[in-house]
Amino acid sequence: MTAAGGRRGSRAIDAIGRGLYRTLLLAWPRDFRDANGRDAAEVFGDACADSWTNGGLVALIRRLGRAVIDVPWAGLAERIGDAPRPRLFGSLGSDVRHALRACRQRPGLSLAIVITLSLGIGANTAIFSVVDATLLRPLPYADAARVVYLRTHRDGAKSTGNPTAEEFAQFAPRLQSYSRIEARSWQSVLLTGGNSATRARYLAVSTGYLDALGTRPIAGRLLRPDDALPGATAVVVLSDRLVTRRYGAGAAVVGTTIAIDDINHVVVGVVPQIESDTPGLRFELYGPLPLSGPAAKATGVVAIAWLKPAVSIDAARAEFQSLGDVVSPSNLFWKVRELRDPQLALLAAVFLLLLIACVNVANLLLASGQARRAEMAVRVALGASRTRIVRLLLIESVLLALAGGAGGVLIARGAIALFTALEPAQQLLTRLESIEIDGVVLGYAIAIALLTSVVFGLVPALRGSAKRA
Repeated sequence: MTAAGGRRGSRAIDAIGRGLYRTLLLAWPRDFRDANGRDAAEVFGDACADSWTNGGLVALIRRLGRAVIDVPWAGLAERIGDAPRPRLFGSLGSDVRHALRACRQRPGLSLAIVITLSLGIGANTAIFSVVDATLLRPLPYADAARVVYLRTHRDGAKSTGNPTAEEFAQFAPRLQSYSRIEARSWQSVLLTGGNSATRARYLAVSTGYLDALGTRPIAGRLLRPDDALPGATAVVVLSDRLVTRRYGAGAAVVGTTIAIDDINHVVVGVVPQIESDTPGLRFELYGPLPLSGPAAKATGVVAIAWLKPAVSIDAARAEFQSLGDVVSPSNLFWKVRELRDPQLALLAAVFLLLLIACVNVANLLLASGQARRAEMAVRVALGASRTRIVRLLLIESVLLALAGGAGGVLIARGAIALFTALEPAQQLLTRLESIEIDGVVLGYAIAIALLTSVVFGLVPALRGSAKRA
């Protein structure tokens, strides 16, 4: 995990932890929430981020799981007024073992609950992964709100695609609706020379691309327009990460020659590691994009443009679609944030679906509670308090929800693979390759699973304990 990715993951885990904790605090009296809720949520969010950073997924799950049991139980004890309060985790192990036995004794019911939750959590996780990749992850460009991607439709093709470098060179100078237009295309290359050969990601870019990202050279210079002219000396800009890995920290490499796929290139600059607009891809070499010749005809590029402040999206789209003499007249103009509302609406819809699933599961648990009267009566006779029974039933709900969450992640993986292969998604979305189940999405799935355990388990637990208290 890169430092930038780790920081983004920690911030997301912090936000998820705060949101979950604020939800769990609903079990506490309102005056306590008003006085201490915000501070407590901030402390818990920081603790979750620390667990994720230092202990990984296992530590995060342990902290979230304890909070899901601890916070509602303590809040209910405050409302109910059981005295004296037993220690929460003094017999947690025995309660977990009992919950596992109870689930095994009702395999049909447990399976029905897990399947129901898996479908709801899987749909939520899959849609959240799309929203996270295409909306929530910030683009690494200045004025990202004005960034658009330009795509083309080829004769005889069923879907849109990226223009070639040659097409980009033809239409970019003619467009007046944009303050700047850049392009990029990446490939894996082999670096040779010295004592070893190394694979690295090479990004061929229009000569203003690095400047558009706000990049400033650590040593040397950035690419210039004359670097892309036919017959110009092959040049390359290296990332400081590659310099450190291959030559050693602080090595003076500007002016030296390196072989990239057996072609010598002169190193003209060193830049900091650049955040890509495709999360998960980190580039280590940057060279000029060929805009003419056979290579330009065969190279597909991602064309990125910045709308001028006074230009509307419709006007910019119309101008781009008018270039029928350069590229296909059925061009598609795509804006990064244009699908924001539909995606958020879809996320809200699948969240509603999950709430419906929770209601159905709660009804199943309420119905099954009638068959457990004798068990609860025995527990009360042996001295179990109402809060202890609530805790026991909530633990069962947490175990079922975690099993549903695991199934949901598997369903989400399949749904993502299917979604990214669909033609409409390929036409309307870029950054498809960044849609994945990463740490942030997995943390979201875990938080959703734990939250649903409270939603569908709390009412049956309160009702079941009330009848025996």
